Amino acid sequence: MALYALVWMAWNRVLTHHPRVRDRVRDRPALRFMWCAVAGFVIAVVWEVMELLGFLFVTPDIHIPPLDTLGDIVMGVLGAACVGFHKEPR
Repeated sequence: MALYALVWMAWNRVLTHHPRVRDRVRDRPALRFMWCAVAGFVIAVVWEVMELLGFLFVTPDIHIPPLDTLGDIVMGVLGAACVGFHKEPR
């Protein structure tokens, strides 16, 4: 949910301040979903790297099983891609 909110805020800012981008993505839903999914992927990977660094340098009590990492990234990408439904700034 937090990732959805972060990507939504960034996407809303792009749609508000860049009319050329807004006009370009209004009629091309695949482009909207791709941009949002890529943003979600980047944020999710950064999050997972921070978890790994926490495990390595802070405490080994932070559990980082591969399935959890994969699930976090997949859910992050799917949640962020849902932001692509927004065509107009709100």
